[in-house]
Amino acid sequence: MSINGQSTTPPTRRKPLIQRHKRYIQPTLAVFVVCSAGCRSLETRFDITAFGEPGKPEGFTEPRFEQGSFNVNARKNHVMVFEVPPEWISVEGEQAEVELTANETSGAEDQDPLPDEVLMSQIIQVEVFWRPLPGTTYAESTQTNANILYCLIRGESAISYEGAGFVYFEPSRDGKVIAGKIESAVLFPTRFAGDPIDLFGPCHLNGSFTAKKNKYDVVAVQHRLRKRLGPPTTSDSNAVGP
Repeated sequence: MSINGQSTTPPTRRKPLIQRHKRYIQPTLAVFVVCSAGCRSLETRFDITAFGEPGKPEGFTEPRFEQGSFNVNARKNHVMVFEVPPEWISVEGEQAEVELTANETSGAEDQDPLPDEVLMSQIIQVEVFWRPLPGTTYAESTQTNANILYCLIRGESAISYEGAGFVYFEPSRDGKVIAGKIESAVLFPTRFAGDPIDLFGPCHLNGSFTAKKNKYDVVAVQHRLRKRLGPPTTSDSNAVGP
């Protein structure tokens, strides 16, 4: 995690993100049952799937997010944050070609050669405005209950994909852990810092998560996002009630 914008986790070297061609499946709101005996832990992993625009990767599954943190803010909304700490990612091969093409089209013929690796981190923030009840709440195609942000930080650049989605979660008996799923979310590139490369354009996000109650971690991640991206475009809820 981070303190005053600085990561306390030393960067580790990882293999490049594995691109996986996927077909996006329309989300269905199944009965989501957890906490039958305490809170059943779910694997924290997310799928990011592009709309399939030509020349862009269709999507990937990211299983390396750490278990998240959550807090209930002053508006009684549940705010959750998840992070892949900074790590060195190879930009050789397909990723290098994407960056090289972007640099060439910008007319920067005299730029220095691209490095073999770049320091990258990823952050997801979810703010849930109303909580669906398992077995009693059913979703329509336009129904959302959460604002969702996915931020990709590469070196000195950052881009956020933001939008609305539908999220299930259940707390443990002591209220210190929640487990749930992002059934569906539609995100759009919204805020930019530096000269980021838009890898996805409009995209879908779904996944499963477990998060522990930790106000400090939530505030620290929100501070880092604001420092990187500036203030949110809007503070109003985009959620549509049941």
